[in-house]
Order: sequence, then C-alpha cells, then structure tokens
Amino acid sequence: MLQVVPSKTDEERVLLISPELASVLASMITRLGAQNGGTIPLVARYGAHERVDCPLLPHLFQRKAGWRAYAMGAGAVQRLRSNTLQRAGLRDNAGELLRFTPQDLRRRFATDAVAGGLPVHSAAKRLGHRSLATTQAYPAIFDAELIRGRVPRTNR
Repeated sequence: MLQVVPSKTDEERVLLISPELASVLASMITRLGAQNGGTIPLVARYGAHERVDCPLLPHLFQRKAGWRAYAMGAGAVQRLRSNTLQRAGLRDNAGELLRFTPQDLRRRFATDAVAGGLPVHSAAKRLGHRSLATTQAYPAIFDAELIRGRVPRTNR
C-alpha cells in the first residue's frame, strides 16, 4: 500500500502497488536516507497555484539547489522520465519512441486493478474520481490502444 498525500483534490489516497514498485520505492527511500543521516529530509514544495512554498514534508523526489533542498517540481520529474525513456530507446509498433505521461500510468493502474478483480468503485476511490464513468473509461481506452499496437497518449 502506498499513501499519497496530498492529492490534487487534497484528499488522502491509499494505493495498492506491486511488489516490484514497492521494492523500487524502498530502494529510493533507503538511498535518500543514507545520504541524510538515516532520515528523509523535510523539504518545501513550491505550490504553483498558490504561488507559495508549501509546508515541509518528506518528499521522495528532492534535489539540492545550493545548500538548500527542495521537492522536485512536476516538470523536473517529467523531464527525468522522458530522458530515461529516450535513453532506453524503447519504441512502439510504428517505430516511434515511447512516451508515457502520469495519466498513462493512472490508466494502466486502473486497467490492471479492475482486470485483477478490484471493484470499479474501489478503483475510482483510489484514483480520486467522483464519477464511476471516469474510471470505467480508463480500461476501455487503454485496451483499445493496445489492440491497435500503440501506447496511449493523453493529448489526442
């Protein structure tokens, strides 16, 4: 289980995660703790909408700017993800480099969760959806894209 706080709706969420993802997160936590005396430093995250630094929290994705540590912004995490995919050279059936967005990962989670037997209303709660119709569309969109041999993209 992975606790996500805060979410975009400012509600706490608990997600089921695979043992592989749990292992990767544990490695990241261990490495970050080892670099900082056994604890994850509390760092500020800049709230772009509020235009202020948010309260100090133990953010997993953080970096140092000079002597001070900050939580990495969404743009920085997206650039790291894109650069990693580009370096890996993974391609789809059309020969194009794969691109994944956070939304694609949410769709994959919903598809796997529902296909694995999680009731749709539980998946909707985990994803923070207020409407079951939103969650029900995720597996259908992802599966249709896979049948066509393409990785889904959110900007269509």
